[in-house]
Amino acid sequence: RGSFGFSAAEWLQQSLDKSLVVPLGVKSIDDLLGGGVHSQQILELVGQTATGKTQLCMHCILHTVVTADDVTAVYIDTGDSFSPSRMAEMFASQVDMQDDHSEADLAPEESPEEFLAHVLSKIECYQAFDAFKMLEIIQNIYEQLKAQSSAFYRSLRLVVIDSLAAVISPILGGKQKIGHAVMMQISRLMKVIAHQFHVAVVYTNYTVTSGFAEGRSDSYKPALGESWLPVPHSRLVLSYRVTQDVRQAELVKSTSMPCGTSKYFAITSSGITDVSP
Repeated sequence: RGSFGFSAAEWLQQSLDKSLVVPLGVKSIDDLLGGGVHSQQILELVGQTATGKTQLCMHCILHTVVTADDVTAVYIDTGDSFSPSRMAEMFASQVDMQDDHSEADLAPEESPEEFLAHVLSKIECYQAFDAFKMLEIIQNIYEQLKAQSSAFYRSLRLVVIDSLAAVISPILGGKQKIGHAVMMQISRLMKVIAHQFHVAVVYTNYTVTSGFAEGRSDSYKPALGESWLPVPHSRLVLSYRVTQDVRQAELVKSTSMPCGTSKYFAITSSGITDVSP
């Protein structure tokens, strides 16, 4: 074996030793993904407006920190859409109103309000309204993980970015040559954070039209262009079924699960719930 290489068996064993699956908290969608988002992997949630991307992000990050006491998470908000009050509403339904709290049981001396404060303290929130701020934040996360000097970052298992396309798309195209370079820097850091530190990364993307027929759009594709398509390990396309007020999640890309399967969900006061087709 060369001095710069290692065997596939060693790679597999290292991955298994530190492997972690972060469930989104929606059984049908988690089943599509093989249990949830796997550590060392990147999941893209892509869809048009009002298909449930932000709601699924908040549901996922809340479920993660509620069900695992020793886990922390980062939420990067680019559209001022992160809502603490919505998180509190989801929390009330997921924890306070459930008969079976499982691992999220309140300690005898804790009130629901105190437990909510404890849960939310395990989520670090950032706002980035342009790609350069996004790059700065992701670089800082990488440096914190590398240093391992903070208890919060030693426990970090999930990074959520909503929405990545909102800050990258404006600097792409035309004569803005720096835009593509910034995008590639962001993607590289996301991959390093996921792979090197066994973190699961979830981000949202929106769709753009890919063709027209009789003056109207006849198909959609993820934004950010062809060079971005290989970045995520898995891609879930979210869509909206107007007649039933139901959203659909279809797995169209995965490195480990069969693609082409869809599941259905609804957005309720308790967060995301499964729906039969």
